[in-house]
Amino acid sequence: MADKVTSGQGIPRSATLWNNIIDSANDFAMRRLGSGGGSAGSQVSTDIVKIRNSSGSAIRMGEVLEISGFLLTDLVRGSLWFEGDVPNSVRPFGIALQDMPIDAIDRCQVSGVCIALINVSDEDHGYAEVASGDPVLHSTGTGTVRILYKPSGTGEKTCAVLLGGSGVAVDCNTVRFIVQAYTAATRTAIGYVLSKPPGCGSIPDSFLGGRYIEICDPQGCHFNRPLEEIMDSHGWARYQMPLEVNFCQPDANYLIPQWEVLNLCCHVPFCET
Repeated sequence: MADKVTSGQGIPRSATLWNNIIDSANDFAMRRLGSGGGSAGSQVSTDIVKIRNSSGSAIRMGEVLEISGFLLTDLVRGSLWFEGDVPNSVRPFGIALQDMPIDAIDRCQVSGVCIALINVSDEDHGYAEVASGDPVLHSTGTGTVRILYKPSGTGEKTCAVLLGGSGVAVDCNTVRFIVQAYTAATRTAIGYVLSKPPGCGSIPDSFLGGRYIEICDPQGCHFNRPLEEIMDSHGWARYQMPLEVNFCQPDANYLIPQWEVLNLCCHVPFCET
């Protein structure tokens, strides 16, 4: 480390020392711009942000954290730090660029090319999607994440992907279902999903292999029949974000997306008369 000079003392003429000073000044200036250092021509990255792992589990390099909030008070272009949580397949997401212990804050890729872990279910799949509750992407026939390269075979693979590229975003928020269980006290039913939009990836807030959802009837317009008329009925549901309290979500401080029934077909034989 070089020694400082005092007032009146000659400035050293060493070219190496002077170049080091210039490099340090340039590095400091670029850090203030948010680039994290590097050459003087560097710019603030628009593809990488900082995300805190608030998922409750360690995240591996290549796994997903969904953005659930902003960590800082002031919004500054060079300091975009976000809260990251378990995927529910409806929020923006980033891919971890390194292993991230619980509560660690580190770099995640939100667009561009990076390495990601993908659960490949079909070797012909060329896209991937976020799966609710799973930090590993799932392969699909079409989707928002384009697979640039993946090893042969199925199962979990380390792949090269393009985020925000030529993938086709398809709404997975409307499904057709058949009622498998019903609770009158909460106006909720468990529906087995029978169909979804073509090209759609994972169904949000689904469980048991992504084929079951919990469906609410906030106004009591559809699940208002006797149990025997509701069971095994077919219907349509949409994934909605409530803007105010309702029968299914009475707490205004904790409103979350929910499946709401759109219509319910009259169940045979009760409609034959």
